[in-house]
Amino acid sequence: MKANKLKSGIITAFVFLLIAAFTSIASSTEGKKTPTRSTSTRLSEIMFVLDNSGSMKKNDPDRITGKVVTNFIKNAADGSRIGMVIFGKDARILEPITEIASSATRTRFIESLDQIDYRGQRTNTPAGIERAIYELKASGNKNIEKAIILLTDGLIDTGDKTRDQEEETWLKEQLAEECRDLGIKIYGIAFTDKADFRLMQILATKTGGEYFRIYSAAEIQPIFDRINTQIAAAAEKRDNPIKNNSEQMIATSVKKPAAKPVTAPSPAQQMPKKPVLRTDSQGSSQTAPDASAVNEKKLSDILPVIFLMAIILAALIFFLMMHRENKQRPSQQASGSRGRGDTPRKLRPEVQAELIDVEHIIPQDSVSLTIDKSPISIGRDSSNDIVIPQKVVSSLHATIEYRNGYYFLEDNRSTNGTRLNNRRVEQDTKMKLKSGDVIHFANSEFRFLIHDQAPYGETMVIHAGDIQT
Repeated sequence: MKANKLKSGIITAFVFLLIAAFTSIASSTEGKKTPTRSTSTRLSEIMFVLDNSGSMKKNDPDRITGKVVTNFIKNAADGSRIGMVIFGKDARILEPITEIASSATRTRFIESLDQIDYRGQRTNTPAGIERAIYELKASGNKNIEKAIILLTDGLIDTGDKTRDQEEETWLKEQLAEECRDLGIKIYGIAFTDKADFRLMQILATKTGGEYFRIYSAAEIQPIFDRINTQIAAAAEKRDNPIKNNSEQMIATSVKKPAAKPVTAPSPAQQMPKKPVLRTDSQGSSQTAPDASAVNEKKLSDILPVIFLMAIILAALIFFLMMHRENKQRPSQQASGSRGRGDTPRKLRPEVQAELIDVEHIIPQDSVSLTIDKSPISIGRDSSNDIVIPQKVVSSLHATIEYRNGYYFLEDNRSTNGTRLNNRRVEQDTKMKLKSGDVIHFANSEFRFLIHDQAPYGETMVIHAGDIQT
């Protein structure tokens, strides 16, 4: 009875803090204008790899793909470098990587898209990716953001199933690793459920890109805008590392200038001032705010953070209580209290998942390790379900278990520990896994993927009804 009252009190406090936090955030942001983010690409090299197979006639009857690529080229910033590859049975260059520096260049690229006729007999995706990698390598620009945007509607189909498997392995292993080493991100866009979405997951995961599934060609434009913005942001971060660091330093401390500003002197300027951080539209310096204004601004900025921390603390207390109560339930005894001599029963999970051997540590042909039973043991000893032949990995290092519709990771008191998304897994504590999580067994890196699920925060599915016309 007392426990129920305590839980009710915590829930009430949690809701109150949540309402207060949202109110504070709304008031602190009221009147502030959100800057319009440009989607133009800067300081980047992009290769479009376009599916020209016959099935695209059905899935893109209005040739929306060409129209969206045209719009991408029109909005690309001067100095951007773009190329195009089309593939069917084979792959060929539609336009080599060229700097977009004039209207004549843009016009030539747009006219080249007329060669896409959707008459290809096969779908040789690896050939298209390989040709794009070659073009990006041949450009010779190392200090520039590079990306491949793949648009396809089907599986790899060379006409020979054995060769299809070989081509897929080649794409997932050698070509994807080469992209990662060269800093080339692959962005995959699948048109139909028939497309090899799992393959796109692996390509995006290994290269740091992203992947999308859409159900009509009209949905491509918002995804292109998203990709374009990400490439531009990465290029901005690469080009201005000092600027990014300085902005953080300015936000946390204000330094006094060693000398007076180079402007017309006035009595007010003879007093020590904070550095001028902004200029008006005519280029003249603006007077920095006084100390009280700065303190007031800092207080308004930090209030939402304080409220959010309070929410997190309340949530932590709530979940700790729930965890403590769940431990006392008899249903947990079957999975949490095995005897030393007991052999755990292996069950087949309802949801299929796999581990991606990112560093190819395990000596086998594929980097994909299927999780087809539960629980599975991971460690250096050969008796484990997944054997990692590394001395720093313990004999019985960790366990992955499927229970109640979710996968859980547990560290078996290993010597060098287990980390989930760079957070150490406490011993004898089960941590819930989601698709896209990065797991380190000691220093061996793996990526956890659930079939047909996108890693949280990396992929979105856009429906036609959500697009403004």
